[in-house]
Amino acid sequence: FYDCTQLNQVYWSSSIKNIGSCAFSLCTGLTYIDLSANTGIKEIQGSAFSSTCLCTIDLPPYLETIGDSAFSNCCDLGSISIPSTVTYIGAQSFSECVKLNSIDFSDCPYITSIPNKAFLGCSQLGIVVLPPYLESIGDNAFLNTRLASVDIPASVKEFGVQSFNSETVLNVDWLENDTDHTEVFKDVSGYTINYRKYTFNEYLGSLSIASETTITADFVTEILSKIGKNSWDVSSLIIGNGVTTIDEGAFFDYYNMKNIIKSILICYIIYYKTSSCSLIICSCDRFKSFLTCCVP
Repeated sequence: FYDCTQLNQVYWSSSIKNIGSCAFSLCTGLTYIDLSANTGIKEIQGSAFSSTCLCTIDLPPYLETIGDSAFSNCCDLGSISIPSTVTYIGAQSFSECVKLNSIDFSDCPYITSIPNKAFLGCSQLGIVVLPPYLESIGDNAFLNTRLASVDIPASVKEFGVQSFNSETVLNVDWLENDTDHTEVFKDVSGYTINYRKYTFNEYLGSLSIASETTITADFVTEILSKIGKNSWDVSSLIIGNGVTTIDEGAFFDYYNMKNIIKSILICYIIYYKTSSCSLIICSCDRFKSFLTCCVP
């Protein structure tokens, strides 16, 4: 249907498994696509809906792949919801969507990369929530947007050239001299980087402590008070490389985390999860002697 400018409506068969490259590219009569009932569609291939006049699109609930330039130059697209099943988005997938004002990947744990130019030229894009386990951000990924600031997950290991505008403030959850993240910003210059002590991810219920050298019971109490949460609201704890000491009683007084120190010893300080709480520690070796001494 490439360049079918008079096409203004599509009825979708339930048997469709993927939408091919350039399938509806330049179909400028298309303003709305509803794929929400198509549970079989797993892939939208490259340029499938590029340069259309889509204002709204409801993606398939079990979509896994969004190809290169799949929605590029959709100049009327104001918002889009990304299904939690998506594992891959391609280069320039939403580039030049000049009316796109926000994008939320908080419900997308399988996306580990935002590729080159993914949102390049989205001039109205002012709010971005990155995937919780993101590992890389490509060149020019969010260049020429209106992002004032963005939270960079601690899982990010690679950071491209001019991924953001130079005036965008990058909020990060690690220490300025954190050796594990030294390489992340090796090609980055001109940004204001805000090194935060801790953050709380509402969607995941995840508390990240990045740069407090010693974690005490008072510090944990202070954090929970500031984020307006109780201990039972915290289902996951991430401890970054800035932390050198965990006081013996730091978490014992909390409902979900009262046995957390024992738990991390049992699982060799890698990852522990029960029905009520989980723990991830980023720098494992640092706590071995402490745990050996302090945990029965």
